[in-house]
Amino acid sequence: MNHEYKLIRAVTIYSNSTEKFIREYILEEISDEFLLTIVAGKEDDPLLFDPYPLDEKAIDELNNLLENKISFEPDLFAYFLETYSAK
Repeated sequence: MNHEYKLIRAVTIYSNSTEKFIREYILEEISDEFLLTIVAGKEDDPLLFDPYPLDEKAIDELNNLLENKISFEPDLFAYFLETYSAK
């Protein structure tokens, strides 16, 4: 039985007022090494499975690499780097 999974990294956006999921931006071609420069990874989380909050500087750095830019509106939304797996 083959159990190969692909890690999906995304910027997820949640409403500050309702905490509901708003949108995600899949980060297909951004390296783990780069992501570790914009978030403070944890030693016990080398694959970045924990959600990491993103500030304006992190979003700006990501936007330099993204074709579909992320609009940063911290009064309305919370931004996170999240990782999940898919077959």
